[in-house]
Amino acid sequence: MKADYCDHGGEPELMLAQNVWTMDGNLVIKVDNNPTYCPSNPPPITTWACGSCKVGTHNFTSGWVENKAAFNIQFGYIEARIIIPYGK
Repeated sequence: MKADYCDHGGEPELMLAQNVWTMDGNLVIKVDNNPTYCPSNPPPITTWACGSCKVGTHNFTSGWVENKAAFNIQFGYIEARIIIPYGK
């Protein structure tokens, strides 16, 4: 599930669905430093952990992916390969 026009605890970034996509089987979450305005009537929140954005300009945009499905792993592991821009 991708969240759209939400923030997490009033942090300075705005989560946008357009900043999350898959490419060649990889999940891509874009972080951008373009100031973006949160409208006074954003789309309804569809996630439990990401609240409605505060009206006004947010200095950064990013993406939010959430999976509420519960599962158990008896054997094996979960692996993530995360690439962060140099110097960040």
